[in-house]
Amino acid sequence: MSADQSAGAATAKEVEETAAPPAAGSQRKFGQKWEIKYAVAVTDRDALTQLPTKAVCLLCQAFVREETVGAKRKKTNRIRTFTEPWRPDNMKRHMEQQHRLRWEEYQSLGDGEKRAYFANVRLVREDLMTPATGRNVVVAPMVSEPTPSVEAHAVAAQSRMYLLDRDIVEELIAGVLFQATSDEYRNAWNVPVTFSLLDGASPGSGEVDDMNESGEVDMNESRYVARVDSLLRFNMCLKYVAMGISLSQVVPLFQKTVEETRMDSSLRGSTFTEQQLACLCRVACAVNLQTLKDSLRAVWAFAIAIEKGSNAGSPYLDIRVRFERNGHLHDFHLVSVPVREDSPQIIAHQTDAMIKCFDVVMPGWRTQLIGISTGEPLAKMPSSARALVDHLSRETFSSPTRPHP
Repeated sequence: MSADQSAGAATAKEVEETAAPPAAGSQRKFGQKWEIKYAVAVTDRDALTQLPTKAVCLLCQAFVREETVGAKRKKTNRIRTFTEPWRPDNMKRHMEQQHRLRWEEYQSLGDGEKRAYFANVRLVREDLMTPATGRNVVVAPMVSEPTPSVEAHAVAAQSRMYLLDRDIVEELIAGVLFQATSDEYRNAWNVPVTFSLLDGASPGSGEVDDMNESGEVDMNESRYVARVDSLLRFNMCLKYVAMGISLSQVVPLFQKTVEETRMDSSLRGSTFTEQQLACLCRVACAVNLQTLKDSLRAVWAFAIAIEKGSNAGSPYLDIRVRFERNGHLHDFHLVSVPVREDSPQIIAHQTDAMIKCFDVVMPGWRTQLIGISTGEPLAKMPSSARALVDHLSRETFSSPTRPHP
């Protein structure tokens, strides 16, 4: 396409966007890029649909209107507002007629500079005080509040249930929980965790059918259900934690995100605590362990890799599982172990905990483990890594069911 054709296409697009409003019955919606393009800010939205219903001119808000040579009417300091039906041509005409110089300057900026343009302008307006009443006039914010998409509202309202093996919850996850009365697991802050035991549930119950549509659940074996009330909250918090942000910092960060994006109503209230965040993290750990356990059921052999982690404030061991499935090699993180070289008792306890983890996630590991590798020569690895390798080797080669050459 030639330069003339490109310019013609751009002009056609501009004309089409600023053309007269469509006929009745095809109401135009507020464009997603209009705020930046036309220097306006949405101030009111429909309570049900969250669609914009009112916008203000940011140039009126930040600056006085420019004098027009030969104009018959005196300039006004009133802030121009725009409402439905939306007419982008009216927005553009207002900018060209009332803020010609500022509008030309604004149009020459890139999108990033346009976003910062009004943030750098101090609002000094003598007309904020009306002479008649002496009261402050309410002026719209200079930065428009974002509008959550329909998809975001839908994800925020979605709940999710995860079906988990009983030993994963009781043997592994319960290690970071405290057991209260009536076999109810509670965390250190005495807040109920979203694990409930499916004991004696019938195969035809709707609750189980919703959680496992494949119908492969053995109802003779009790399992746990972990429920997440908001999938959006679950995903957002896990991403924050995965970035290395501490739990105490994630809570206010999430709260601010909810407030700024106006998602508090969709998330059934904006109250969120560190205790609730800890529960979500435990659910994520249980779901990941269950996923790895399910994957390893279909393999005949795997290897263990022990590497030194270096992306945290304190040293740790990254225990990984490597196996082949359907022609592809997989490398999954199993668990992290903090390095504590000053206490043989702690090292022994960590080794026992790792063996318990293997027994739950990989019940047949003593006959399936074909190799153990370390990120560095074993002599240079921490003593906790050497202890784990030694224990795994003894357990593997002393297994009576392991085939020998």
